[in-house]
Amino acid sequence: MLKLKDVPEEQTGEVVRTAAELQLREEEEKQTRDSRVRAAEEVGISAEYLDKAAQEVHLRKIAQVEERRKRNRIFAGVGAAVAAAGAIFWFTRPPAPLTVDLATPTAVTARVNTETQATVASQNGTAVITVEQFAPNAQGKYFANAEITGPTSVAGYRNLSFTVQGEGLQNFRVDFENGNTRWKSQNIPVPNSEQRVTVSLSRLQKQEQVGGNWRNARGGGKPGEIQHITIKTGETINSPEAQGTVRIKDVRFE
Repeated sequence: MLKLKDVPEEQTGEVVRTAAELQLREEEEKQTRDSRVRAAEEVGISAEYLDKAAQEVHLRKIAQVEERRKRNRIFAGVGAAVAAAGAIFWFTRPPAPLTVDLATPTAVTARVNTETQATVASQNGTAVITVEQFAPNAQGKYFANAEITGPTSVAGYRNLSFTVQGEGLQNFRVDFENGNTRWKSQNIPVPNSEQRVTVSLSRLQKQEQVGGNWRNARGGGKPGEIQHITIKTGETINSPEAQGTVRIKDVRFE
């Protein structure tokens, strides 16, 4: 504890004034306390109950301090949780939207079985599939598909959206392919007028090719690395008698 002899000489005057103020304040507090005790005794409150009351007030103050500390810990925890949620959102939010270029002739490649009469092309930034006549091959399969060159990875994206319109054909399907693995959508109806369609990447069916046949894969999961996006119109999607056109444009990952 610092004592007067340890204080520099130039601070002695200030120390003396402060000492006088402290002494005066303590004397006033003591007088106030004594007067309150005398007043309590005059109305019949004994010293015993004054001591008990002093203990009660002391415990009450301790409880109030603990309650404030508890609330502060809760607020701090909530703040940390909010900050963590914000960090999770920041690190898990999808990348910036990515538009797939369909304007170049090589952006769309035809996959049509030899027996089927159909054309697949890129026309003014639109992938167009036109089926004149489906015809099955020796394995009983028929298809007129458009392979779209897209990003090599769609990891982090949640949806694929595009504008579609057509006539004649009833349905089409979107597949994301990577070697012997694919993720396929449900069949999507072909609207007569332009309509914006969104495909959730988390709701695709993951499949593996085994012995030339596709089988549902365990675990599922969204596509990551891909080689291309395929728009399909063949068997299991349209009847062999179906004829018509599907036009898809404004393809975007979001």
